[in-house]
Order: sequence, then C-alpha cells, then structure tokens
Amino acid sequence: MKNTKIFGVTDIGKIRENNEDVFYTDSVNDVYIIADGMGGHNAGEVASAKSIEFIKESLNGFALKEIKDNPEETEKILNRVLSETNLRILALADNNPDYKGMGCTIVMAIILNNNIYKIHVGDSRCYICRNDDIIQLGDDHSYVAAAVKMGYLTKEEARKSPDKNKITMAMGTAKGIEPDYRKCELQYNDTILLCSDGLWDMISDNDILKIINSGKSAEDISNDLISEANNAGGPDNISVIVYKNV
Repeated sequence: MKNTKIFGVTDIGKIRENNEDVFYTDSVNDVYIIADGMGGHNAGEVASAKSIEFIKESLNGFALKEIKDNPEETEKILNRVLSETNLRILALADNNPDYKGMGCTIVMAIILNNNIYKIHVGDSRCYICRNDDIIQLGDDHSYVAAAVKMGYLTKEEARKSPDKNKITMAMGTAKGIEPDYRKCELQYNDTILLCSDGLWDMISDNDILKIINSGKSAEDISNDLISEANNAGGPDNISVIVYKNV
C-alpha cells in the first residue's frame, strides 16, 4: 500500500525460496496486520493468508463495528476474533494432510480515537517509536522472552541465544491461545512499526529507531528497514508496516 504516512511491504529475503509472510493494511478503518507462516509444502503461506482472510471476515462482519461503538470492550472482541481464526486454521489443517502442522504468528493493530489497540500471538512485533525511545508493545511468545522476564537471560543474551526463534505459541498449533493485548495512547509524531522476526532479528532496536527517525516518508523508511535486514544477511522473510501519526 502506498501512502505518505502509511506503508506496508514484504520481502522474501536472501535465503528463503518462498515468502510465507502476509501483510494487510486498511487505512480507512486503520487496521494493520502481519502474519508470519510456518510449516512445510507451502503451508506457512496458507496459514498466513488464511489467518488474515478469516480475521478480515470477522472484522468486516460485526467486530469492527463493535470496537468502534464500544472501544473499552476491544480486548474481548479481538481475543474472540483471534480465537475463532485459530480454530478455523486448525480445522483447515485437519481436513488437508498437506497443511498438517501449519501455523503462523500474528500481530494486529487497530488505531481508534488516537489510541492503538494491539494484539499478537507469537513473535511478530509492534513498536511505538517516540522521539528517542523505541517501545515494544507486549512480550514475544518465545522461550527466550520468558527467560528474560524471569531474569534468567538479559535482552542481549536472548538476542544471541540459539533458541531465540523458538516460539511458545502460534496460530493453528493448539486449540487454546492466549494473545497478548495492549492499549496505548498515541502522541503526535509517534511512529508505529509492525514487523515480522525477519526484521527485528537482524536489526537492533537502536538501529530500527535511527531509520524511523530519519525524517523520511513511511515508504522510504519501510524500504530502508527491508534493505538493512537484507544487508545483515536476510535469512528470513521480512515484513514491515510503518504508520506515522502525523
């Protein structure tokens, strides 16, 4: 999508043979989603694409109107949307042997009345970049994130851990999921970044912030982030959505 203040892009990276990331932007309703797939036989692509398709169906049905009419209930509504989507992905895999074991991470943000409502499952992330601060909204569903939270690892040790990409929760892998939900009030000039692990795993938070604060358009920032991740090796698919609150 092309916009002066909103831009989304996905890139295959330098190693993978196909792109299992899918992103979605709806600038009319301010809904933004990134899904990062996993599974063989292209099933990761299916999990990502179908998850976003199912979420869109739920939002366009009743959920989006419910959120706009009653934003204090947003957490319950978004949890319901993701839970229903998760069960539909499981059913899809159960009915097709090629899709067995497929799943994906999801990060979704809805911006309403100068607030961001974020929900995620897995290790795709949402950041708010505000002046010289970069704030990750929520914690990854991963072994190393849990270890950091319990004080067993520092953030830097977690970043270098061989287990850093082992997630503890994903869409389509279990009947019960516990999404991480956060609400945050936005300030003028905040930049929101949604991304898959193909970005944050290759670029430090400080380097992400430098690119965000470059003063460039959302499109140029997005492309610069992709380029930096590829310059760092690009071992995974890379997806970003940049939203400038201006």
